[in-house]
Amino acid sequence: MKRADGSVAPKKGAHLALAGILVAAALNSQVAECAPIDNFTKEELALLPNWCLHTQTFEGDETGFFGDRYVARYGPGFNYMHHFCWGAVDAMRAERLSLPAERRQGLRANAIQNFDYVLKHTKPGFELRLEPLRDKAAVQRRLGNFDQALETGLMLVKEFPKAIDGYVAVATALVALKRRDEARGVIDEGIRRIDDPARLQRARDAIVGP
Repeated sequence: MKRADGSVAPKKGAHLALAGILVAAALNSQVAECAPIDNFTKEELALLPNWCLHTQTFEGDETGFFGDRYVARYGPGFNYMHHFCWGAVDAMRAERLSLPAERRQGLRANAIQNFDYVLKHTKPGFELRLEPLRDKAAVQRRLGNFDQALETGLMLVKEFPKAIDGYVAVATALVALKRRDEARGVIDEGIRRIDDPARLQRARDAIVGP
């Protein structure tokens, strides 16, 4: 199966249980463009959340293909988080300086498709939705889609009002849209609401200026 950017998806390992293969195939058939990634580097894996190694198609969990302990901790939404991990690696690879522009844009588009897959199949209240929302907003900004990045950032603030990520995403998009005063207001609101206001206060000048 080919990915959206033209690369070929790897074959599933023979060690995977039949049930796991069938479930993974059923999930992937719904969005064929969200194909798995092969040839992960150690550097890429080191930059992913540790739990990525315990999602479907990764091989880091000796207790089973589905990482049952993580499903028990986070809920059934964890079954879809391998798409976040694929998207995160696509987003990393899109930043390689030597890439042709067309391939760079294809990787970013594929990253967003994978993030959207997670968001479509999980509901607000699922703890790990923060990651695809945050990274989707970042990729949208890199694509120059600042209105879309703003929308995603606002969703992030709504779902995670005590996390710094949403306020940073919204303010950064507003600055790009030349709405700096609104961005300052968003940062100030975040300082009042988040659990670690000093952290956002330190970032304020870098985002919106003094």
